[in-house]
Amino acid sequence: MERWEQLFARLLGGAKTLLSFPSLCMTSELTPSGTRLIRYEPRPDTVPDSMSSGDRDLLLAMEAHLDRCYGTGERLVFHETFSPTVHADIHVVPPSAEYPFFRLVTCGMAELPMNVPDGFKWSPYAEMTIALPASWPLRTPKLFDPAAHWPIELLRDFARLPHQYGTHVWEGHTQSWGYPAQPLASTTDLCGMLVLSPDDAPEGFDEFTCGDRTISILALIPLYADELELAMTDLNALIERIDAAELSDVVDLARPSLLG
Repeated sequence: MERWEQLFARLLGGAKTLLSFPSLCMTSELTPSGTRLIRYEPRPDTVPDSMSSGDRDLLLAMEAHLDRCYGTGERLVFHETFSPTVHADIHVVPPSAEYPFFRLVTCGMAELPMNVPDGFKWSPYAEMTIALPASWPLRTPKLFDPAAHWPIELLRDFARLPHQYGTHVWEGHTQSWGYPAQPLASTTDLCGMLVLSPDDAPEGFDEFTCGDRTISILALIPLYADELELAMTDLNALIERIDAAELSDVVDLARPSLLG
Protein backbone atom coordinates (compact mmCIF):
# COMPACT_ATOMS: atom_id res chain seq x y z
CA MET A 1 0.00 0.00 0.00
CA GLU A 2 1.36 3.44 -0.85
CA ARG A 3 2.08 5.73 2.08
CA TRP A 4 -1.16 7.62 2.78
CA GLU A 5 -1.25 8.57 -0.91
CA GLN A 6 -4.86 9.79 -0.87
CA LEU A 7 -4.60 11.69 2.39
CA PHE A 8 -4.77 15.25 1.10
CA ALA A 9 -7.70 14.46 -1.18
CA ARG A 10 -9.63 13.26 1.86
CA LEU A 11 -8.77 15.91 4.44
CA LEU A 12 -11.47 18.34 5.51
CA GLY A 13 -11.36 21.64 7.30
CA GLY A 14 -10.95 19.94 10.69
CA ALA A 15 -7.39 18.92 9.89
CA LYS A 16 -5.90 21.79 11.88
CA THR A 17 -8.12 21.28 14.92
CA LEU A 18 -6.93 19.79 18.20
CA LEU A 19 -9.47 17.50 19.84
CA SER A 20 -8.99 17.23 23.59
CA PHE A 21 -10.64 14.49 25.71
CA PRO A 22 -13.09 14.63 27.32
CA SER A 23 -15.30 17.32 25.83
CA LEU A 24 -18.07 18.81 23.66
CA CYS A 25 -17.99 22.56 23.62
CA MET A 26 -16.20 24.76 21.18
CA THR A 27 -14.19 27.54 22.82
CA SER A 28 -12.31 30.60 21.61
CA GLU A 29 -9.09 29.36 23.24
CA LEU A 30 -6.03 29.37 20.97
CA THR A 31 -2.78 27.44 21.06
CA PRO A 32 0.49 29.49 21.06
CA SER A 33 0.58 29.17 17.26
CA GLY A 34 -2.91 30.63 16.95
CA THR A 35 -4.74 27.37 16.16
CA ARG A 36 -8.28 27.19 17.53
CA LEU A 37 -8.54 24.66 20.36
CA ILE A 38 -11.71 22.60 20.76
CA ARG A 39 -12.34 21.08 24.17
CA TYR A 40 -15.14 18.57 24.59
CA GLU A 41 -17.08 18.77 27.83
CA PRO A 42 -19.93 16.36 28.64
CA ARG A 43 -23.36 17.72 27.80
CA PRO A 44 -26.34 15.60 28.91
CA ASP A 45 -28.43 16.57 25.90
CA THR A 46 -25.95 14.94 23.53
CA VAL A 47 -24.86 11.85 25.47
CA PRO A 48 -27.19 8.88 24.83
CA ASP A 49 -28.39 6.89 27.87
CA SER A 50 -28.69 3.68 25.90
CA MET A 51 -26.45 0.66 26.37
CA SER A 52 -25.39 -1.45 23.43
CA SER A 53 -25.44 -5.24 23.28
CA GLY A 54 -23.47 -5.25 20.06
CA ASP A 55 -24.12 -5.55 16.34
CA ARG A 56 -23.86 -9.15 15.15
CA ASP A 57 -23.84 -8.21 11.46
CA LEU A 58 -20.96 -5.82 12.05
CA LEU A 59 -19.06 -8.46 14.02
CA LEU A 60 -19.41 -11.02 11.24
CA ALA A 61 -18.42 -8.45 8.59
CA MET A 62 -15.34 -7.46 10.59
CA GLU A 63 -14.28 -11.09 11.09
CA ALA A 64 -14.72 -11.79 7.37
CA HIS A 65 -12.75 -8.66 6.49
CA LEU A 66 -9.84 -9.60 8.75
CA ASP A 67 -9.92 -13.14 7.34
CA ARG A 68 -9.60 -11.73 3.80
CA CYS A 69 -6.76 -9.42 4.79
CA TYR A 70 -4.77 -11.58 7.19
CA GLY A 71 -5.97 -15.15 6.75
CA THR A 72 -8.12 -17.29 9.00
CA GLY A 73 -5.65 -17.96 11.82
CA GLU A 74 -6.50 -17.58 15.49
CA ARG A 75 -7.02 -14.02 16.70
CA LEU A 76 -7.43 -12.49 20.12
CA VAL A 77 -10.52 -10.38 20.93
CA PHE A 78 -10.90 -8.10 23.94
CA HIS A 79 -14.63 -8.31 24.55
CA GLU A 80 -16.36 -5.43 26.27
CA THR A 81 -18.77 -6.16 29.12
CA PHE A 82 -20.06 -2.63 29.79
CA SER A 83 -20.99 -0.80 26.60
CA PRO A 84 -22.60 2.64 26.74
CA THR A 85 -23.66 3.91 23.30
CA VAL A 86 -21.76 1.31 21.23
CA HIS A 87 -20.25 -2.11 22.01
CA ALA A 88 -16.54 -1.60 21.35
CA ASP A 89 -14.68 -4.89 21.10
CA ILE A 90 -11.00 -4.88 20.11
CA HIS A 91 -9.83 -7.47 17.56
CA VAL A 92 -6.13 -8.31 17.66
CA VAL A 93 -4.31 -9.62 14.60
CA PRO A 94 -1.13 -11.36 15.82
CA PRO A 95 2.34 -10.77 14.34
CA SER A 96 3.27 -12.69 11.19
CA ALA A 97 6.24 -12.96 8.88
CA GLU A 98 4.74 -10.38 6.54
CA TYR A 99 3.37 -8.09 9.27
CA PRO A 100 5.61 -8.60 12.34
CA PHE A 101 3.51 -6.60 14.79
CA PHE A 102 0.10 -6.63 16.49
CA ARG A 103 -2.75 -4.88 14.64
CA LEU A 104 -5.62 -3.84 16.96
CA VAL A 105 -8.95 -2.92 15.36
CA THR A 106 -12.16 -1.70 16.97
CA CYS A 107 -15.45 -3.38 16.16
CA GLY A 108 -18.47 -1.37 17.24
CA MET A 109 -17.81 2.25 16.33
CA ALA A 110 -19.66 1.63 13.05
CA GLU A 111 -22.83 0.55 14.86
CA LEU A 112 -23.89 4.17 14.41
CA PRO A 113 -23.03 6.82 11.80
CA MET A 114 -20.80 9.69 12.86
CA ASN A 115 -22.20 13.22 12.84
CA VAL A 116 -20.36 14.41 9.75
CA PRO A 117 -20.41 18.00 8.43
CA ASP A 118 -22.33 19.12 5.38
CA GLY A 119 -20.47 18.26 2.21
CA PHE A 120 -18.64 15.27 3.69
CA LYS A 121 -17.92 13.05 0.67
CA TRP A 122 -17.32 9.74 2.41
CA SER A 123 -19.33 7.28 4.43
CA PRO A 124 -20.08 8.37 8.03
CA TYR A 125 -19.16 4.89 9.33
CA ALA A 126 -15.68 4.16 10.69
CA GLU A 127 -13.59 1.92 12.92
CA MET A 128 -10.16 2.67 14.45
CA THR A 129 -6.86 0.79 14.42
CA ILE A 130 -3.48 1.01 16.10
CA ALA A 131 -0.39 -1.14 15.47
CA LEU A 132 1.84 -2.29 18.34
CA PRO A 133 5.27 -3.94 18.26
CA ALA A 134 5.44 -7.72 18.67
CA SER A 135 7.06 -7.21 22.08
CA TRP A 136 3.92 -5.53 23.48
CA PRO A 137 2.65 -7.67 26.42
CA LEU A 138 -0.83 -8.31 25.04
CA ARG A 139 -0.84 -11.95 26.15
CA THR A 140 0.69 -11.47 29.61
CA PRO A 141 -0.46 -10.09 32.99
CA LYS A 142 1.63 -6.98 32.25
CA LEU A 143 -1.16 -5.90 29.90
CA PHE A 144 -3.05 -4.61 32.95
CA ASP A 145 -0.25 -2.16 33.70
CA PRO A 146 -1.41 1.33 32.55
CA ALA A 147 1.83 1.66 30.57
CA ALA A 148 0.73 -1.27 28.40
CA HIS A 149 -3.07 -1.02 28.54
CA TRP A 150 -3.51 2.52 27.22
CA PRO A 151 -3.90 1.57 23.50
CA ILE A 152 -6.99 -0.49 24.32
CA GLU A 153 -8.62 2.30 26.29
CA LEU A 154 -7.61 4.77 23.61
CA LEU A 155 -9.33 2.77 20.88
CA ARG A 156 -12.52 2.46 22.95
CA ASP A 157 -12.50 6.19 23.68
CA PHE A 158 -12.22 6.95 19.97
CA ALA A 159 -14.97 4.44 19.14
CA ARG A 160 -17.40 6.36 21.37
CA LEU A 161 -16.22 9.92 20.81
CA PRO A 162 -18.26 10.80 17.70
CA HIS A 163 -21.44 9.22 19.04
CA GLN A 164 -21.35 10.60 22.56
CA TYR A 165 -20.36 14.11 21.54
CA GLY A 166 -22.10 14.59 18.20
CA THR A 167 -18.91 14.95 16.14
CA HIS A 168 -16.78 12.94 13.73
CA VAL A 169 -13.23 11.59 13.46
CA TRP A 170 -11.38 11.70 10.16
CA GLU A 171 -7.95 11.76 8.55
CA GLY A 172 -5.89 14.76 9.54
CA HIS A 173 -7.62 15.24 12.89
CA THR A 174 -5.40 15.48 15.96
CA GLN A 175 -6.17 14.69 19.59
CA SER A 176 -4.49 14.98 22.96
CA TRP A 177 -5.35 14.60 26.61
CA GLY A 178 -5.62 18.19 27.74
CA TYR A 179 -3.59 21.16 26.60
CA PRO A 180 -0.67 21.20 27.12
CA ALA A 181 -0.82 17.54 26.13
CA GLN A 182 -0.11 14.86 28.74
CA PRO A 183 2.06 11.79 27.92
CA LEU A 184 0.29 8.64 26.79
CA ALA A 185 2.12 6.63 29.44
CA SER A 186 4.90 6.96 32.01
CA THR A 187 7.27 5.21 29.61
CA THR A 188 7.15 7.78 26.79
CA ASP A 189 6.88 11.48 25.97
CA LEU A 190 4.49 10.77 23.10
CA CYS A 191 1.39 12.74 24.01
CA GLY A 192 -1.02 13.08 21.09
CA MET A 193 -2.56 11.27 18.16
CA LEU A 194 -2.85 11.97 14.46
CA VAL A 195 -5.57 10.19 12.50
CA LEU A 196 -4.47 8.83 9.11
CA SER A 197 -5.24 5.90 6.86
CA PRO A 198 -3.40 2.68 7.85
CA ASP A 199 0.06 2.40 6.37
CA ASP A 200 1.64 -1.02 6.89
CA ALA A 201 -1.43 -3.16 6.14
CA PRO A 202 -2.76 -5.43 3.37
CA GLU A 203 -4.27 -3.87 0.27
CA GLY A 204 -7.93 -3.04 0.92
CA PHE A 205 -7.63 -3.19 4.71
CA ASP A 206 -8.75 0.42 5.11
CA GLU A 207 -12.34 -0.19 3.95
CA PHE A 208 -15.00 -2.90 4.10
CA THR A 209 -18.76 -3.20 3.84
CA CYS A 210 -21.50 -4.42 6.15
CA GLY A 211 -24.84 -4.52 4.39
CA ASP A 212 -25.41 -1.00 3.09
CA ARG A 213 -22.68 0.45 5.30
CA THR A 214 -19.27 1.31 3.83
CA ILE A 215 -16.84 1.42 6.75
CA SER A 216 -13.46 3.14 6.78
CA ILE A 217 -10.69 1.95 9.09
CA LEU A 218 -8.68 4.89 10.42
CA ALA A 219 -5.24 4.59 12.03
CA LEU A 220 -3.91 6.36 15.12
CA ILE A 221 -0.33 7.65 14.92
CA PRO A 222 1.27 8.80 18.23
CA LEU A 223 2.90 12.25 18.18
CA TYR A 224 5.21 14.31 20.37
CA ALA A 225 4.15 17.77 21.51
CA ASP A 226 6.18 19.56 18.83
CA GLU A 227 4.79 17.26 16.11
CA LEU A 228 1.27 17.82 17.41
CA GLU A 229 1.73 21.57 17.18
CA LEU A 230 3.08 21.28 13.63
CA ALA A 231 0.13 19.07 12.64
CA MET A 232 -2.24 21.81 13.76
CA THR A 233 -0.42 24.60 11.97
CA ASP A 234 0.95 22.91 8.84
CA LEU A 235 -0.24 19.33 8.39
CA ASN A 236 1.41 19.07 4.97
CA ALA A 237 4.80 19.80 6.54
CA LEU A 238 4.32 17.06 9.13
CA ILE A 239 3.25 14.53 6.49
CA GLU A 240 6.36 15.38 4.48
CA ARG A 241 8.50 14.65 7.54
CA ILE A 242 6.63 11.40 8.17
CA ASP A 243 7.28 10.30 4.60
CA ALA A 244 10.93 11.41 4.64
CA ALA A 245 11.54 9.43 7.83
CA GLU A 246 9.55 6.46 6.44
CA LEU A 247 7.71 6.43 9.76
CA SER A 248 5.54 3.34 10.11
CA ASP A 249 2.20 3.44 11.89
CA VAL A 250 3.56 0.83 14.35
CA VAL A 251 3.91 2.50 17.75
CA ASP A 252 7.52 3.17 18.75
CA LEU A 253 7.64 4.66 22.25
CA ALA A 254 11.33 5.48 21.97
CA ARG A 255 11.54 7.04 18.51
CA PRO A 256 13.04 10.52 18.21
CA SER A 257 10.88 13.49 17.28
CA LEU A 258 10.54 14.11 13.56
CA LEU A 259 11.41 17.73 14.23
CA GLY A 260 14.79 16.83 15.73
